[in-house]
Amino acid sequence: MKNLLVKEFRLTITWWMYLALGALLLLFIPMWMFPLAFGYVFVFFMILAYRDRTERDLDFVASLPVDRKDQVRARVWVVVLVELLFIVVAIPLCIVRWYLYPVGNFIGMNTNVAFFGVIGLMYAVFNAFYLPGYYSRRSPRWWPLGVGTMVALLVGVALSTVVATMGSLSFLNDRGLGHLVAQLAVLVVGAFIFCLVTIVATRRAIMNFSYSDL
Repeated sequence: MKNLLVKEFRLTITWWMYLALGALLLLFIPMWMFPLAFGYVFVFFMILAYRDRTERDLDFVASLPVDRKDQVRARVWVVVLVELLFIVVAIPLCIVRWYLYPVGNFIGMNTNVAFFGVIGLMYAVFNAFYLPGYYSRRSPRWWPLGVGTMVALLVGVALSTVVATMGSLSFLNDRGLGHLVAQLAVLVVGAFIFCLVTIVATRRAIMNFSYSDL
């Protein structure tokens, strides 16, 4: 497992792919649908999928004398760690944003604690499509990535819009740390669903890969 992770980060992923993190600077736009900034993590995975295809990475790992469960788990760890990296990098940027702009976001949800729970839900939706589909022989490699990206962005934008426009949910749209208990509850729920969905998607991916004849 450790060697597979080393292979992923040293051979499959190159340093310039991390330039996708620069899209998080879009958080400094005064008014915007900020889940879209986090959606640029999917560009990272698109480049990764392209490299997999051109270098036949999936065929290569399938030929290794390594348990296919570990091969799938290594890629899942890559996906999860990159998603968490986007969130970790975004946190200080959001804090700076609070001090830069004296008013909230009128177009979508503010980048508060609850907002990161929404991002967790968005990434959970992507993982639910991408991970099992990528290891399924019944679907082209672009299908789970493309559909997962579109549905995840739709969920992120829709949830952000609902919170920003519904008066009954205004307590989740405070700037900074207002209504912190409620916002933390949304964050915990988002993190729980992210973990649960990713675990289920991983098991499904392992099952698909086990029955795939590459």
